[in-house]
Amino acid sequence: MQDESIMRKKYFNMMEDMKGKIRVYARVRPMLEFERSRGQKEALIIPDELSLEHMWKDKKREFSFDAVFSPSTSQDKVWHDANDRSLTSCFPSLTGSKRRKQLPKCSCFA
Repeated sequence: MQDESIMRKKYFNMMEDMKGKIRVYARVRPMLEFERSRGQKEALIIPDELSLEHMWKDKKREFSFDAVFSPSTSQDKVWHDANDRSLTSCFPSLTGSKRRKQLPKCSCFA
């Protein structure tokens, strides 16, 4: 069931990319050595590649994103995935769109 939901979200995101949409990504940074040495624990749970969870006042809170990058994800992969998706939606005429239209305004940043 979860795999089907993820696949549905990916297809939905592909359609939204074609229309041009603001994308929201989350990247969970690795814990720093001094944080581990103080006994701190990771607060975020990554149940799948599209959501984050954390406990707040004994309640689980869940947040959905267009993509979630784990602490082990390389900077290159984050850069590639975020820019690939952003550039695809910023420049539709370069992705095989047959209709000529004005390029949408967009911002690409890292």
